[in-house]
Amino acid sequence: MNSNYIFISLVALVIIGAILGCTLPQKGNSPQIVNTDVPTFKKIIERPDIQLVDARTPKEYNEGHIGNAINIDVLAEDFIPKATQLLKKEKPIAIYCRSGKRSTIAAEKLAAAGFSGPIYNLTGGYLAYTAQE
Repeated sequence: MNSNYIFISLVALVIIGAILGCTLPQKGNSPQIVNTDVPTFKKIIERPDIQLVDARTPKEYNEGHIGNAINIDVLAEDFIPKATQLLKKEKPIAIYCRSGKRSTIAAEKLAAAGFSGPIYNLTGGYLAYTAQE
């Protein structure tokens, strides 16, 4: 094999790889899960198209929640059916829990269930939110 043949073969492989990389679906593209801090989250939930979700238990929700949040407990067996019933799949969602762990799980479940709008997850959760009020 001559060096020109090897060079051309490598270039062809790089080009094919680039084409495939641009055309194959990429993980996380739809929907986009975006972790946000409290100031950003506060701005996001002011938007009229946002669906605000509290992923904590009903007991936690009743002890205090953000604005007009819809309570959908991520630990409940009916999380996805309830989310599908109460939320529009194509609209953006802002989601939080106590500290950010359960809302991360909830965001991933929503994405896997076909919710296509961006999902904004509050880093630090309700604890961080109330600490900055």
